[in-house]
Amino acid sequence: MKKEETIKRFCFGAVKTLGREKQVSFALDNLTVKDFAENHEIEGFELFQNDSFCFAILDVTSELNLTILRDKAKVYSKEGYGISDLSDEVKLLDRIFKKDVGTSHYGSKNENYKRTVMTLQIKNNPGLLKEYIEVHAKVWPQIIDNMNTMGIRDMEIYLLGHQAFLIMETDLCFNLEKEGERWSNLPEEQEWQYYVAKFQNVDSNNKVVEKWKEMQLVNKN
Repeated sequence: MKKEETIKRFCFGAVKTLGREKQVSFALDNLTVKDFAENHEIEGFELFQNDSFCFAILDVTSELNLTILRDKAKVYSKEGYGISDLSDEVKLLDRIFKKDVGTSHYGSKNENYKRTVMTLQIKNNPGLLKEYIEVHAKVWPQIIDNMNTMGIRDMEIYLLGHQAFLIMETDLCFNLEKEGERWSNLPEEQEWQYYVAKFQNVDSNNKVVEKWKEMQLVNKN
């Protein structure tokens, strides 16, 4: 495996529109064509989904260009439709938060940590969405300390329109359902969750484990 500092991450998201579910899933799966893996350009790929969305994490070496990736994915598509053919549905997502911007990604092939992907809906209000993004550029220091206390190595949030996707990388023993109560009782945690709930389409009294819904891992390479 390449050194961590060489890893670059791309995240893709798509709405599973009626009649296009298989095409969207295939387009995301098609990012992992065998030729890339054999050349070690892809450090890891994971595809998650629920009833409404697909979310893909692609970790690559820093030398791999996204344009080349898209072109190769289309060329090697056995079914004749690659990422480029579904550009209206498959989106390259913007990251609005990373726990520690100074650390590198672990890469999907690293087995020394546990990765969980969850999602929730942001309120359909442009002003609130803009503020939600701004808030996550200056997360309270105590909230970051709480993540460290809980054994959360890294956390990222990406947006697909008004849908947020959270990647959480933790110690192997971490269990969100069991640890959720302890997490919610750490200093300033309840205040933070109540504060950000005004942007989220959730009950303001919900805890982290109640607001964010876990997505299912359906493919890993």
